[in-house]
Amino acid sequence: MHHPDKNFIHIGKTDIVGIADALKEFSVEDWDSYTFRQARYKDHSETKTIPLIWSERFKGIEYWPHYQRFESDISGITSILSDSLGDGVVISAILINLPSGCKIARHRDANYNGDRFNLCRRIHIPIITNEECIFEIAGEEMHMRAGEIWEISNVNKMHSVKNGGKTDRIHFLIDYAPVDVWERYFKKEN
Repeated sequence: MHHPDKNFIHIGKTDIVGIADALKEFSVEDWDSYTFRQARYKDHSETKTIPLIWSERFKGIEYWPHYQRFESDISGITSILSDSLGDGVVISAILINLPSGCKIARHRDANYNGDRFNLCRRIHIPIITNEECIFEIAGEEMHMRAGEIWEISNVNKMHSVKNGGKTDRIHFLIDYAPVDVWERYFKKEN
């Protein structure tokens, strides 16, 4: 059951070793080559993004070049989400790097194209993190440990992230649409 009144909902854990190992192969150029998200959303200007499943127009599902490298990981995560949240479809999956000493400014997510954020379950999975990475939603602060799966409810709530540690923080961010939502709102976009 979706609990919009709770900011952080712990879903479980997943093995992130394969994802972390794959990230070691990424160069600075890999992290710096995609700039749309950082340029469009100024609150995310200090982040770096690698899109896997991502639509810049928030329409349909688009698969990006690095997707195949993480396809089995996304499939495993989808299975965990299905067991916990019910059957659904991953409609976006991106890797977000918040470098050491950087932040995501306090903001409220905008729904540029309809109710996408309200209809999906937003999932965060820390892959690389440190104790000084703090996620804040509506005044509640949380440090998420590597491998934990968290549903966050930050739609229409002010939120921010700060990486005060000495290492970069990399999260897997997934938008998961329950099957009924997928069929009613998103399937037609593909």
